[in-house]
Amino acid sequence: MPEPAAELGLGAQVAAAELKLTAALPTPYRDASTRIRQRFHLDAPGWYSEAEPVPWLTAVAEALWRDRVIEVRYRRWSPEPGVVTRRPHPLGLVLKAGAWYLIASRRNQPRTYKVASIQRSRTLPEKAERPEGFELAAFWRAHVEGYEGAEETETALIRLSPQGIAALPDVLGPRAARLARRTLTGEDAEGWRRARIPLESVSHAAAGLLKLGLDAQALEPAALVTRLTETVRSLARLYPGG
Repeated sequence: MPEPAAELGLGAQVAAAELKLTAALPTPYRDASTRIRQRFHLDAPGWYSEAEPVPWLTAVAEALWRDRVIEVRYRRWSPEPGVVTRRPHPLGLVLKAGAWYLIASRRNQPRTYKVASIQRSRTLPEKAERPEGFELAAFWRAHVEGYEGAEETETALIRLSPQGIAALPDVLGPRAARLARRTLTGEDAEGWRRARIPLESVSHAAAGLLKLGLDAQALEPAALVTRLTETVRSLARLYPGG
């Protein structure tokens, strides 16, 4: 994966290693390697999504490799949105659907940080401590399973038309669609049904619901309804009727 390697600052090293490995392979395997490259390509990010800038990825990766604690300025979305300062012990980096995540220990508990949300990083002289028995792949697998299967404490209540329900996976993603389908109520007089979707943030939920257009209506929380109301009014002023 040349793009992620380049983001980590390892593009030249990976290219050099690949050339050496290819040259060392017996001819049949070398030919197979060339055929594979010509016939298969891995494009990690999803459709209509550009890679987020990760200016601090190289610094974080270097601290991780050297087993050093880092001090980061980090923009979080919950429990309260804002910028916080943390001093985590880096444990690993994960690339998921085109986005980089730092797994780091804080207060002896592994936590997940989105690298694109790091606004500043500074490597400290303190040696990072790794929890005994920690395995990055196992932790990430459990994290994903817990994240996707958890009953959300923060949700938004919405009304959906049949078309809105059908469009949920494409617009809000498979995770939101799964939760919504588990919470669907019966049809009302207009054939619409109520459901709950994950509320990662008001702005994120509002942007997703706007994509559903006239096939979705937010009912709660009040902050989400207010955000959508203000946006619709702004759009009406921008596109006045003729």
